[in-house]
Amino acid sequence: WPSSSFCGRVSLISDMVSTLFVLGSVLVGYLIYKFFFKVNATESTSLGGLSESQLATLRSICDAFISDESRSSHLHASSSSGHSSPLQRLSDANPARKAFFARKATDIGVHDHLIKTVLLQPPEKIGEFKQLLSLLNTYGLTYLLTGQIKPFTQLTLAEQQKILSDMGSSNMGLRRKAYKGLAPLVYRSFFAVLDKVGNNANWEAIGYAPPSQYKDMPPPPALKIEEVKGDKAIKCDVVIVGSGAGGGVAAAVLAQAGHKVVVLEKGPFCTEADFTWREPIDFGNMYERGGLMVSESLEIAVLAGSTVGGGTTINWAASFRTPQAIIDQWSQAVPGFFDQPDYKEALDAVCARLNVGINENVVNAQNEVLRKGCEREGYDFDHIPRNVRGCSAAVDSESACSDKKVTNDDCGYCSLGCRRGAKQGTMRTWLQDACANGAVIVPNCFVEKIIHADGKVQGVIGRVSPPTTETISGPTVPEHLRGSNYCFHLTVHAKTVICSAGALHSPALLLRSHIQNTQIGKNLYLHPVAIVAGTFDKKIEAWKGPPMSIISREFNNLDGSHYGCIIETPSTHPALMSSGLACSPHIMSTIKHRMLESDKLVNFVCICRDKDGGEIRIDSTGLPVVHYALSDYDWGHLRASLVGAVRIMVAAGSQEVGVAMTGLPHVKPTMKHTKGSKQEPDEAVEKYIEKFLAIPYQPNRQFLASAHQMGTCRMGTDSHNSVVNTRGQVWGIEGLYVADTSVFPSALGVNPMVTAESVSYKIAKGICATLKTEIEYEK
Repeated sequence: WPSSSFCGRVSLISDMVSTLFVLGSVLVGYLIYKFFFKVNATESTSLGGLSESQLATLRSICDAFISDESRSSHLHASSSSGHSSPLQRLSDANPARKAFFARKATDIGVHDHLIKTVLLQPPEKIGEFKQLLSLLNTYGLTYLLTGQIKPFTQLTLAEQQKILSDMGSSNMGLRRKAYKGLAPLVYRSFFAVLDKVGNNANWEAIGYAPPSQYKDMPPPPALKIEEVKGDKAIKCDVVIVGSGAGGGVAAAVLAQAGHKVVVLEKGPFCTEADFTWREPIDFGNMYERGGLMVSESLEIAVLAGSTVGGGTTINWAASFRTPQAIIDQWSQAVPGFFDQPDYKEALDAVCARLNVGINENVVNAQNEVLRKGCEREGYDFDHIPRNVRGCSAAVDSESACSDKKVTNDDCGYCSLGCRRGAKQGTMRTWLQDACANGAVIVPNCFVEKIIHADGKVQGVIGRVSPPTTETISGPTVPEHLRGSNYCFHLTVHAKTVICSAGALHSPALLLRSHIQNTQIGKNLYLHPVAIVAGTFDKKIEAWKGPPMSIISREFNNLDGSHYGCIIETPSTHPALMSSGLACSPHIMSTIKHRMLESDKLVNFVCICRDKDGGEIRIDSTGLPVVHYALSDYDWGHLRASLVGAVRIMVAAGSQEVGVAMTGLPHVKPTMKHTKGSKQEPDEAVEKYIEKFLAIPYQPNRQFLASAHQMGTCRMGTDSHNSVVNTRGQVWGIEGLYVADTSVFPSALGVNPMVTAESVSYKIAKGICATLKTEIEYEK
């Protein structure tokens, strides 16, 4: 209390009154908010349990993001963006394009599709989504997000669009989070809604036409699928939770050793005949939460497989051996595993079984941009080994590692499953080996907990749901909606349990089972991915041909400790592509223009070997929740590689290029690059890079994603800093093992499939030796 000045006392009193007023306003607002939800709980509900008010808000949001542009003034102005003139497009007398510009989101039911996809999320996330809609349409409280007192539905379209645009680049984290929770979903849904014959209304306008039939369908994989028609108990030697890179290999090794093996997979059994090559269907059938899993903060999207074969069924076939630098690091951290000769033997065995190599590589147009740009900049680049046998792109090209234009429309859908059966995922390799030796697979089985007592494992308890694969538009039924009326209970008794559910679900299963170890779920590494996009003056059609065939390691060792980023190209199809564009600047006024030129679009992904990890926790239903915040250290590495990716794109001849980040307009290079020596710096590009580097990292301002999850059941030599020992056994629980990417001591730095399978191979061999010793002892 300042006693020396009367004015000081008055000022302090004024500040106190103001503070009390603000606190009182917040309290009143909170009470109104709680009362609002209580009142609206009795309203009539629509699809997904939304109130009429929430549904009206959602419809307004969808139509603000994607509006009728047929009468917009900017359509009739000359283009200054580097894109083709919208007026010119409309004058093409192309009915599909005219309809495309006139189409609002709700015209094709984007709001309904969005609700269905949101229902794939856990109850807490569904509740947050509903609260967001209510907050946007509540007098006064909407100011927190919009800066307006009036509800969102009472604003003009221009006001709505400005508010949403400002939210994306706002300095307020809450507003950016709200934008990130809406924009990607709306744009993705606009290009994902299917009609009765399985086509999207916008595909014709943008020149995207996935084939509906495939003539060279292989026979189904020779797997023994156990059908569960009622509550059931099974006894076996080994039960394995998960059928992907970890579980598939372990099943083969143990079954070949003569053990009775049961594999439990929470996802459905989808064969080549079930791959529709339609994003909403295949994502709903084969991806975790329909491909819509996100971190708790919405900062990073998380893609993971959830089907028989796990991620190996829907990954992009990149197959790297564990880099020697990483083997050296891990050998120091965990002596006795990675530094042993049998780990190299495991790598050799895995690569041989998967037919890993570059003999069937074809460099499609998008990868050729990466190769050409790296060559002109003097950057490192190399071919990516892939696990394919009889890839249609390679069969139809004249030679391997060819840069010829891909003419086969039946290649390029690796992320939606390979109809040819050429990708050597576990469904086509290890699981067939396992089943040939007596193993059985139970799909649609969610393992609820591990049975253990007195430090010994006894089996698992799960619930088996009816098959839920889709053949028409629509999501699958999420786990939390599958009550006892929809499931059968399955108990599997076994003295050996192997968790191979991946770095998301293996720790969640251990946590649900009350395994006592404070390290479970910690050390989550995600290989965070950021995007650089470039537009060219020629057709690229990035969705045709193998999605990944070229890699640049120019930025993979930025600190001398092999932390940094690699640069690759992604699998690119309209729904996923448009959701990635949600973080682009001025996207509401350019989304249709950009997607109309999607056949000329190239994307690079900068994949960071993250040093600072996150954590997996479980929600009230026992499902995994990703807690992850990108550190300044890792952002520094991503930022350096993004700058490099921009330079590569410019060197390859891009007409316009930029990082997927709100509030930062893309740049049009002023100099043309030609063959030969490295060009002089482009002034416009250098100014763009300078602006980019001056922007501090802010969560939810840029596009971030993860396709690789690691480290949450870390291997080590001490139970105080790890979950499993060097045999893969969980500390303190005899017979309980983990064999998947979750045991990695740190982030890997390259696509992890081969390393995951090799780790599982070695762990499984060790389990075989242990079981053999136990059997001999019992005899």
